[in-house]
Amino acid sequence: MSFLIAAQTDIGTTKNTNQDSYTVKSANTAQYGPVLLGVVCDGMGGLSKGELASATVVKAFSDWFDHSFALLLQNNQVTFSTIKNEWDKLVKALNSKIGNYGIENGFSLGTTLVAVLCVQNKLFVVNVGDSRLYKISSSVVRLTRDQSLVAQEIANGKLAPEAEETDSRRNVLLQCVGASNVVVPEFQEYTAEPGVIYLLCSDGFRHKIKEEELLGLLSPRIISDESFLSATLEDIISLLKQRDETDNITAVAFKIC
Repeated sequence: MSFLIAAQTDIGTTKNTNQDSYTVKSANTAQYGPVLLGVVCDGMGGLSKGELASATVVKAFSDWFDHSFALLLQNNQVTFSTIKNEWDKLVKALNSKIGNYGIENGFSLGTTLVAVLCVQNKLFVVNVGDSRLYKISSSVVRLTRDQSLVAQEIANGKLAPEAEETDSRRNVLLQCVGASNVVVPEFQEYTAEPGVIYLLCSDGFRHKIKEEELLGLLSPRIISDESFLSATLEDIISLLKQRDETDNITAVAFKIC
């Protein structure tokens, strides 16, 4: 198994700062073969220091991959239960750390989180907020559920699914890391499928594009190397800006080969 990996981020058309942060890291391991971590965080646009919150969470997950995960590999302890427990502790510690920093300095800050760990034939996923993980094969499938007011209204039958990207409350989150008193991450485990594109993105990457368009542009059949994957993400971001996307735009994509 190997990976084709690409990532792009853009400040968008109107923001003064890019409050999105991301990382994507891979390594070859003796016990489990190639492994990969991808993380995207979207600092809260209406809150001060959102970029600090998102960068803090990304760095913490990057450090976890380099140190704590390395120990799990050495001890042959890579299971969904173990990863879930470690990530749950990490996210809750970050929520307290960022929240306390804001209280001490007199401002609010927070961030969404979506992270995926690919190990052998498994994908371990965590999300808080409305950044997403998609699987793109012969169709586009969302692998995360938004923790947002609009998503809740849709799930409760109070709002039509078509209003998801246009409702004026679409940016109202039920929780985020750093600005919630209690944070409850959502965890998922999936089978990692060869020949499939996995896409992590902030909400700025998806408001102005339909899933059918993503399928046409990021079909695994046409993604054959990293440079083409990277250029495709860049082209999508340019398209979104032409469509007047004002938010920061970030995407991390990888194909399992």
